[in-house]
Amino acid sequence: MLNYKEYTKDQALKLFSFFILASLLIMTGVIHPAYSQEKSPLLETQQLSTIVATVNDDIITAADFRGRLNLALFSSGLPPKDEVLQNLSPQIMQSLINERLKLQETEAAGITVTEDAINQQIDTLSERNNISREDFLDKMRQANVPISSFKEQIKAEIAWAQYIQNDLRRKVDVSPSDVQTMMQKMRNRQGEKEYRLAEIFIEVSNPENTEKAKAFTMQLIDQAKQGAPFPQLARQFSASPSAAQNGEIGWVTMEDIGDPLLRQALTGLKKGELRGPIETNDGFYIIFMIDERLAPKVDEGKPQMKLSLKKIAAPDAEELRDAHTKIKGCLSMESFFKDYPSDQTGDIGFVMLNDLNPKLRTVLRDLEVSTLSPVIKEPEVFARYMICKKQSADTSPKVSEEDLINTIGNQQLELVIQQKIQQLRENAFIDIRI
Repeated sequence: MLNYKEYTKDQALKLFSFFILASLLIMTGVIHPAYSQEKSPLLETQQLSTIVATVNDDIITAADFRGRLNLALFSSGLPPKDEVLQNLSPQIMQSLINERLKLQETEAAGITVTEDAINQQIDTLSERNNISREDFLDKMRQANVPISSFKEQIKAEIAWAQYIQNDLRRKVDVSPSDVQTMMQKMRNRQGEKEYRLAEIFIEVSNPENTEKAKAFTMQLIDQAKQGAPFPQLARQFSASPSAAQNGEIGWVTMEDIGDPLLRQALTGLKKGELRGPIETNDGFYIIFMIDERLAPKVDEGKPQMKLSLKKIAAPDAEELRDAHTKIKGCLSMESFFKDYPSDQTGDIGFVMLNDLNPKLRTVLRDLEVSTLSPVIKEPEVFARYMICKKQSADTSPKVSEEDLINTIGNQQLELVIQQKIQQLRENAFIDIRI
């Protein structure tokens, strides 16, 4: 069984966990010194200044490409073999292209990232890994990762996060009807099997790269089986918006999975198991099942309460008027039962609040524990009650309206981000020369 190693939800780590993971692997000695002597056949005839791609008015050089390739190798633990380099190269190129597009869009939106902000992030990474800034940068250099390339990626992450917050998040609109539709859907699936899944999606934008993408997907599967954390691989290599959440897509039922090929491939998958490569029309998936459960109930805002009650009763209300001056709590109440010899005096035990008659329910709903109720006239006697314990009658997990709003909002935001990146690619002039 594989483990899904989760990372902190701290905002800084959410934005920069890729870099933290990379630095952790480098600092713990996961370095392939032979890589500096090995050359990818893809680049062995290229000078570092050679332009390997253009993205609108920006260029990507062989140095940019090789630096990012090195960072990917060292942070993932993939071996620097020719086959790996060939299969990894299309993913690195797509990553660099998307990064350039994001920077162009954020600059057009007036977002600037200062050198101080970038350096502050490097300092934060250094501190979190208990290493000095100088040693941190030295490790990057040892990994043949140009510091300028590393800073450029940090800059792109900061700028894109600001762009999402300032612009794309405004396009998210969770309406009351959205919530009601989702709530009804949740009601309908209460008690059904749900699966908490994570994914890695390797996109195939060019059919000529299909076999390379499949081979690379297999290599990622091998790395995961050998102990590489799935969240790290997802964040670094997945083309899905879920990469920002370490590949996690949350709790779903089988019918939530729209692609029939995926749904069929996941049949029989168990907790801790990984499946792939799963080929679809757009690329290849690796799916990991983190956990499974029965779908929680919807919180309808009407909690069912269970009360532990004791009662004293008498034929005359006056006999009960001063009881509260003597009875100070549940522990002492039983010793006073003999003072109220009605056959209705005693320990009632647990009852459901909603099962009581409306008058008694109204009195007890807001009564504090270990406090006598006012005198209540009942058909045969007068009575006073004491609540000894309150507890929820249903301790199963529930989904609140706020949970639904957040879930719907995050789904909408992921779709908006995906559509934006797709739009940027469709409107861009992209020329890949290798």
